Amino acid sequence: MTPPQGTVLLEAQHVTQRFRLPNGQELEALRDVSLTLREHEVVALVGPSGCGKSTLLRMFAGLARPGEGKVLYRGQPLDGVLAASAMVFQSFALLPWLTVVENVAMGLEARGVDGVARRDAVARAINLVGLDGFEQAYPKELSGGMKQRVGFARALAVAPEILLMDEPFGALDPLTTENMRSQVIDLWRDPATGVNTLVIVTHSVEEAVFLAGRIIVFGSNPGHVQYFAVPATGAEPGFQCHGGAAARHSHRDPAAGARARGAATTPAVPARARVRGHRAPRPLAHAP
Repeated sequence: MTPPQGTVLLEAQHVTQRFRLPNGQELEALRDVSLTLREHEVVALVGPSGCGKSTLLRMFAGLARPGEGKVLYRGQPLDGVLAASAMVFQSFALLPWLTVVENVAMGLEARGVDGVARRDAVARAINLVGLDGFEQAYPKELSGGMKQRVGFARALAVAPEILLMDEPFGALDPLTTENMRSQVIDLWRDPATGVNTLVIVTHSVEEAVFLAGRIIVFGSNPGHVQYFAVPATGAEPGFQCHGGAAARHSHRDPAAGARARGAATTPAVPARARVRGHRAPRPLAHAP
């Protein structure tokens, strides 16, 4: 395994998060989660529903604070919303009474950007996602894929260093999803976007392997990092798993890896990675 590379941007240190349920019981969403996000990488968080992936993503954005542990940005404790990040949501999160231009401008308006600077940033973001000509359209006049492009444009308009995506393709049809995945990688590679690092929450192992250079697999009850996968170093394209029992098994024996993890329902990252692992862009292999 290659040594860690790149400057650490975000770091979760022994993060635990609990929520109080309406019936008075306490739900532990995350327990003792530690991982790092580095410059110039794409990281996927994969796991079953309710394992705390989205909760952790919101902590990285500064939208929530951990009950225990801490989140650091460039080595400093994160206090409040992280201005260097932007988030793309599964549900589009567009305001139906605003046009495309007005929806894209929301993040800039919240940051106090006005006048020519805001108009230029909005125009640039709309151009980046290919929505030229639809500036005055309302969400009801757009397809699902176009609505999600507006979501990406709104995020890109603020030129974020870190782009956080919470199941961004979950509400789209398969063909649109396939196109959007490729476009996301193109946007990440385009210096004009200003995006340094991508983090995506997904239930799809195929999607994680297609997009990411590092895959963090979560277990549930409570949410925890079960193991992580990085590109294999051998001649055959694929991923190797590290952490826990899965660390002893390479992508060449996915059945043994599943047996070692003790559950056939655990996402079979190594098996799928053999098929499409070569598509992962600019991977960095390092421990979380």
